[in-house]
Amino acid sequence: MKKLRNFEDISPVELYLLFSEGLCSSIDVFPDPILNFTARNQVRMHSVRVGTFLFDYAQHCNLFSTKPSQMALVAIFFIGLYHDIGKFYKGLPEIWGSPKALGETGKAQIRIHSIEREAISWVLEEKMGIDSETLPLIIEIGAMFHHYTADGLGYPKTLPDKKILRISMPLLVMDCFEAGNSLYRDFREPKNFSDLQRDLDRAVLEGKVASGPVRRWTYFINNRRQPLGWTQMPWIYECMKEMKRINFEAVSLSALQDP
Repeated sequence: MKKLRNFEDISPVELYLLFSEGLCSSIDVFPDPILNFTARNQVRMHSVRVGTFLFDYAQHCNLFSTKPSQMALVAIFFIGLYHDIGKFYKGLPEIWGSPKALGETGKAQIRIHSIEREAISWVLEEKMGIDSETLPLIIEIGAMFHHYTADGLGYPKTLPDKKILRISMPLLVMDCFEAGNSLYRDFREPKNFSDLQRDLDRAVLEGKVASGPVRRWTYFINNRRQPLGWTQMPWIYECMKEMKRINFEAVSLSALQDP
């Protein structure tokens, strides 16, 4: 078992490949190899796109109180990349990897991925060979709290500390945006940006999402002068290769803006 302290003993590239080529490629739960391939691709692309959207948000939408360093931006990407590692918990890939839409029973079962710390610990230790006690706090918060809603009615059904909302609320917005726009979900067509913006605005009116992240993100989407983050993945990867390690303390909760 790897004993890692804030992933100081692993390079950013290794950390990326450990997820995208290691954990994602381990999905082999369906008799049909095409279904296994589709499930791997779905979770890999969702996680990469959420990571790059969060990277874009941090770079252009004032996630930080001051201008973030390159180290902080890459760390933010990893918070998005690893937010769904709980979905690899035993029995869950068969549920979310199915080409059919989730029913109420499936939705209830899949909630384990961000409710139970045990699910995240199991994936880290049994699937990735990492001592879960060495997981950086900021990644753990992203994995555990990315389904909290501003009204406290997300799951788990408890309104979290305001500092936790500083990362969980933008991450929730990026997660919902990617899921709605995804090209990799067989059971539904991707929504266009206008429809997604209406969905997010409705969530603000219902008190589920803080208005700040939605307002800043939709303004960026409508006024951007460059492609969205997932097309910048080669640049992010080049940044990773320049770094021998990632200091996740560069993303302290106190350095983030309130949502």
